[in-house]
Amino acid sequence: MAKFLTSIRFQLIAVFSILLGIVCVVVLFMVSRIMSDTLLSSKILTLQNSLNKVAIELPERVVNNDLEGIYETFREFGVENKVRLLVLDKNYIVRADSASLYNGYYLPYAEAQKVVKGETNEALGFHKLNNIHDNTEEWVAYFAKPLTYNGSFIGVLMCSASINDTYQSVASVQNRIAGVFWLVLLASVIVWLAFSNVLTKPVINLTNVLRQTTTKNYPTNLNIKGTGEVKELVEAYNRMSQELFEYNKVRDEFVANASHELKTPLTAIKILSEAILSLDNPLAHPERMLEFMKDIDAEVDRLNHIITRLLEIARENEANIDMELKYFDLGKLVDVIAHRLAPIAMQKKLTLKISIDRYIQIFADEHRIDRAITNLIDNAIKYTDEGSVEVDVRHNSKYAIVRVRDTGIGIPESARAHVFDRFYRVDKARSRAKGGTGLGLSLVNDIVKAHGGYITLDSEIGVGSMFTVYLPLTK
Repeated sequence: MAKFLTSIRFQLIAVFSILLGIVCVVVLFMVSRIMSDTLLSSKILTLQNSLNKVAIELPERVVNNDLEGIYETFREFGVENKVRLLVLDKNYIVRADSASLYNGYYLPYAEAQKVVKGETNEALGFHKLNNIHDNTEEWVAYFAKPLTYNGSFIGVLMCSASINDTYQSVASVQNRIAGVFWLVLLASVIVWLAFSNVLTKPVINLTNVLRQTTTKNYPTNLNIKGTGEVKELVEAYNRMSQELFEYNKVRDEFVANASHELKTPLTAIKILSEAILSLDNPLAHPERMLEFMKDIDAEVDRLNHIITRLLEIARENEANIDMELKYFDLGKLVDVIAHRLAPIAMQKKLTLKISIDRYIQIFADEHRIDRAITNLIDNAIKYTDEGSVEVDVRHNSKYAIVRVRDTGIGIPESARAHVFDRFYRVDKARSRAKGGTGLGLSLVNDIVKAHGGYITLDSEIGVGSMFTVYLPLTK
């Protein structure tokens, strides 16, 4: 039950019910108001038309004190319209009462005062009264109209009519509408429960799949039918799943390669050490001992290089944290890096060309920028067998721009979208031969992004590649 109360289905039903309830309450209020106004307006209009006739007949009888004629008129009008009539003089004294209860009483009704004071020609008011006979409350409409004779004001004609029937009619309609509302709400909830499973089933299925997903066990293509946002969600999951699959595949391959590479120098060191130990008198063979020690030293260097690259994996996620930001000249840093790598280029008989704009100051982590630019130039030299490597440092209004262009083997179009992925290597055999781990360009990309910049690639097979780094300029 608790699980259902926190489910999407229950939340949708709750929201739907609340909205439907608000709509029904508004409709009920508006219908009641319109009906009440319509019924009251119709009843008051009828009374007004009838009172106009009475107001014409009564003045002469009031002036002549014709009480019999006045009560005759009262009886005819009152019985027909089920109302009570009173005639008040200018001092609010009752001259005639169709119920004969308040004759001679002082009754300064608010409606009568408005007419006597000349504030209005007709006055209408609504009052809630207590019925002394059954001790119940009822709504009564008071209507006041002036009585004139030969142009002179002689008194006020008061009419009181019960409007309880109107309110009862409105209350009856309200009850019916409320009954219909509850039926509609109940039917809507039942229908929603029946169809909500169809609407939420794709999300529930996707949730179950995500719950079962692990880094080693997940579908690469989720086949869940849906439309709109559900379809987009499924497609997004399929893309993520495929990326995870490719990532794990490359990672597993890297771990296997790294294990092999670690095992190779260790095996060599083991064999060389055993060879030394197998000698009866190692000092009697200094030349062989020196050869063995050189081989061991080379294998240790190789092992150290592999371990260093593995440590880069652990540090990769630190590219955007704990950065030591400061102002420095980017051109000067690139010049230092180029001179540091120049001997490697000379060893491969490559031309290393450097072109740097005037002073370009940026606010960044100099060590990490050094690392990123070094990786780019080192990669360019590593994968270029003949020709040149060119490094340009320029700037525009927003960015400092570093371009590293080579005349190397180039990168296939199919691989360009993945060159910045961790562990990805374009040519695995060639990368292993050159000591590549598939981390260099990933680290460069992470460092550049951590500084608010970006990197682009242009490449052509057999022609070469150009990496362009954009770093925000200091404001």
